[in-house]
Amino acid sequence: PDFTEEALQLLYKKSDRRVIKFDKTLLPDILGGLQINSCLDGYLTQTPDIWEDIPEMWEYPTILRPTPAQRRQLIFAWQVVKMLKSNAICFCKNKQTLGLGIGQTSRIDSLNIAIERAVRMGHNLKGSFCASDGFFPFRDSIDRLHEIGVKCIIQPGGSKADPEVIAACNEYNIAMIHTGRRHFRH
Repeated sequence: PDFTEEALQLLYKKSDRRVIKFDKTLLPDILGGLQINSCLDGYLTQTPDIWEDIPEMWEYPTILRPTPAQRRQLIFAWQVVKMLKSNAICFCKNKQTLGLGIGQTSRIDSLNIAIERAVRMGHNLKGSFCASDGFFPFRDSIDRLHEIGVKCIIQPGGSKADPEVIAACNEYNIAMIHTGRRHFRH
């Protein structure tokens, strides 16, 4: 909704940049806070994802637990993935976003898109952190994350295949957090 003067100076370093300030209080509350998107011949309404994360309620299903520093990186990645369209994957390191995969019907497709984008930009994903707004339905995503060197994951959990996904993380010494709640934005 707003930005600091320092951020504004950074933003204007690129030409053709438009910066918009948004004051939500000026909009009428006609729909009780619902978000509306057109969809084919109708509309999709959803409540905004405004719930507050409570890290103290998160679960640590893997043998290896993230360190406090790793947990801070995972929280950053979790906040980034919350802002993306559903079925999103975010890679980050040093509190910087490295690659994003968004809006695919398949979790592994979103994952591969995020990897491809990071590699195309010259980012090394070894030692990065991965956030997924939805659960991992199969271990194939964990196998792929291991291949590129991810050591920590944050995701909602709740898949029928959670035991298989957790076992894969344990096999590869990957720490994982289950938030118990997914972000979902269309």
